[in-house]
This record gives sequence, C-alpha cells and structure tokens, in this order.
Amino acid sequence: MKLRLNQRTNTILAIVILVFVIGIIAYNYIYNSIYSVVLTIQVAPNNATLTLNNEPITAGKHRLKPNDYILSASHDGFITQEKTISTASGDTPTVTIALIPNDGNYQWYADHPEDGIILDTTVSEQFDEALQKATEKYPILNYIPYTNESGGLKYTITPEYDESLKIFIKLNTCSTYSSEIYKAEALGWIKSKGFNPDDFDIEYSLLCN
Repeated sequence: MKLRLNQRTNTILAIVILVFVIGIIAYNYIYNSIYSVVLTIQVAPNNATLTLNNEPITAGKHRLKPNDYILSASHDGFITQEKTISTASGDTPTVTIALIPNDGNYQWYADHPEDGIILDTTVSEQFDEALQKATEKYPILNYIPYTNESGGLKYTITPEYDESLKIFIKLNTCSTYSSEIYKAEALGWIKSKGFNPDDFDIEYSLLCN
C-alpha cells in the first residue's frame, strides 16, 4: 500500500514537473513570437539618458514588438540626438549613437577611450552608409579607383564625391601625343564597364603637371 502511494506521488510529481516545463516552453515561445525584435543599443557617453518612444530604456539588448520607434539620447554638455527605427518581425537591429559635444571639441572622447570606440563605430557606419548611397547613385564607384598597368602604367582613374561625382584621370606621360592615346584608352575602359564618359565631370592631368 505504501509502495503504491509512493508511486502515485512520484507520478503526480512527474506530471506537475512536465506541465511546468511545457508551460515555460509555451510562455517563451509566445513571448518571443510577440516580442520578436531584438534591438541592441550602444551609446556614448555610456551614462547618457535614453528613451524609446518617450519611455526610459538602457543600453544593451532588448526584446520589442515589431513597430516604429524613436530612440533619443541626451547628456549634459552634448547635443541631444534622435534616431528613427523601423522594425519588422525577426529583425535584430543595432543602433549606435555617439553624442556630439556642445562646443564641438572631441577631446572628451580622447579622454574617455571606451566611449571613443563608440564614436569610431558611428563614424565608420556613417562612412559606409554614405559610400553605399553614393554607389547607388553612381554605380561606377564599384570600379574606381582604377590603375591601368597593362603594357606599363598608362593612367589612373580616381573619384571625388561630395554630393556630386567628379572623376580625375591622371595620364602617365608628359607627351601631348601619348596623352591623347592614354586618354582614349581610359575613356574606352569606362565604356567597357557600361558607362558613358559624357555623363561624368572628368578632369585630366599629365604626369608632369
């Protein structure tokens, strides 16, 4: 009788544990399905005040519902910044903010190297974003800078981009005759990539200029 009672108790205990485990799994599944966005926030200074849609939040990882969010960062002595974040289910965005000192002097970051790493990250991200936009606008940026070395160095093609694109072609000669040949070859190379040289602002120079 006592053995049967122990078996029944063990069975009930096992069922309770099983139901508890299933409940935890179901809860995590439902929670992760609803809060399916994983947002990572990095900020400098690291003690800046952060709000997400006007609600306080901290740096680090957060699970959120898919939605549009406005992340605000502020700190005494720095210019407040805001970033808009549009998310869909399953997104894992990382948002990095490095606040700009009010006086425009970045010495503060030099004196706080850990925060300086965040600043370097934002500068790199801004550069990559600008390069991507420039390349989308001017696909030729996928091919230049370019140096022709076939049969000896003849010309170098380099870009300069600031809202609009300018192309510099350096002809590796001081001879007027050779320069015309190299110029034709450079323009021919541009055409071989599917672009019309007439669509660009091109400036030529000679080796001896």
